[in-house]
Amino acid sequence: MTVPPPHAPVAEAPLLHDMTPGLPTDDAAPVPAARTTWRARLSRARWPLAVVGALVVGSLVFLLVTPSTSSTPYAPDNPDPGGAMALAAVLRGEGVEVSHVRATADLEQRARTGTTVLVLDDYLMTPEAREVLLASGADLVLADPQSDLVSEASDGRITRPNQSIPATVLDAGCTDPDAAAAGPIRAGGRGFTGDPSTSLCFPTGATGSAGEPLHAVASATRPDGSRVTALSSADLLTNAEIIDEGNAALALRVLGRTGSLVWYQPLAVDDTADGADVSILDLLPGPAAQLLWLAAGVLGVAIVWRGRQLGPVVAEPLPVVVHAGEATRGRARLYRRGRAHGHAGAALRAGTADRLARRTGLPRSASGPQVVDAVCRATGRRAADVGELLYGPPPADDAALVRLTQMLDQLESEVDRT
Repeated sequence: MTVPPPHAPVAEAPLLHDMTPGLPTDDAAPVPAARTTWRARLSRARWPLAVVGALVVGSLVFLLVTPSTSSTPYAPDNPDPGGAMALAAVLRGEGVEVSHVRATADLEQRARTGTTVLVLDDYLMTPEAREVLLASGADLVLADPQSDLVSEASDGRITRPNQSIPATVLDAGCTDPDAAAAGPIRAGGRGFTGDPSTSLCFPTGATGSAGEPLHAVASATRPDGSRVTALSSADLLTNAEIIDEGNAALALRVLGRTGSLVWYQPLAVDDTADGADVSILDLLPGPAAQLLWLAAGVLGVAIVWRGRQLGPVVAEPLPVVVHAGEATRGRARLYRRGRAHGHAGAALRAGTADRLARRTGLPRSASGPQVVDAVCRATGRRAADVGELLYGPPPADDAALVRLTQMLDQLESEVDRT
């Protein structure tokens, strides 16, 4: 056996990581801490983000699929019994463009020759809106109108007395094509009368003050060629009564005569009136208001989620506690280093004068002579000595500053004893 000499080189044993495949080596690039932190945060937030995303997507789908509705009586987007959503839906199905208008500016923009304007709640109309309506040249359908509006719209040919009847089934009783096609209808309210140039249909059986018969529907042609039709009641347009008798047929023929219907319901306070105070929610469309509620819900979920992640608020102890006297001593050292004997003396005198004023019952606004007079009465000293001590020339060196400090302290002691 050959033994290598002591000075012979000995082969180094291979490292463990060189012999064992698959183990990480020291040369492997470390994963950045920031990337690891973000991955951990995303992993923790995965489920909350999934829940919020599902809520947002589901709500958006619901808003897109569900039509916007309201609770306004006689409104075309009101599905309640007092609304008229059914009639508006059938009109749209027949190709009629239905526009729900509430402001005078929108009425002026949409009402024109070749359109039909259905007027409801006309007692809320402003004079400006009435002027726009009558000058529009559109066919007018006045549902349960005021007496003055129907008279003005028909140039005085249609009048409306105060006699009223309950809702009952009425026969057409005229040759008007719309009334004849509708057949019997169910209507009530205050009827109309008119001159021979008007078309009067569906006699109610009631009579006016002069014995003239009243009718549930009256129509006339205006000088510009447009047509005005008056209905004794707006209830025959509602979801609850549109299916009664021939109400639907009459409403569809009267309102669908043109390809565009302006469904006008004036606001209680028109937004074109001076000083009108309209809520921002009244100006937003239905989907926008619902999206605001959705955003509020998502914000609430985010607050709950992040609040739980952050945990409760804890108090953190301060690393250093600075006593109040440290600031005073630090300022004194600055004065000494800068040999600012005058500034130091002025600060000492001002503090002493303030304390003496409080101890002698003077306000903070007391003048120098008042302080001197009060101190003299309390100590018996001469006014010249007290004035020299409190308001005299500044000290010139350290020794003078020390003497001033001692004399001020002595003066305060004398006032305290008295």
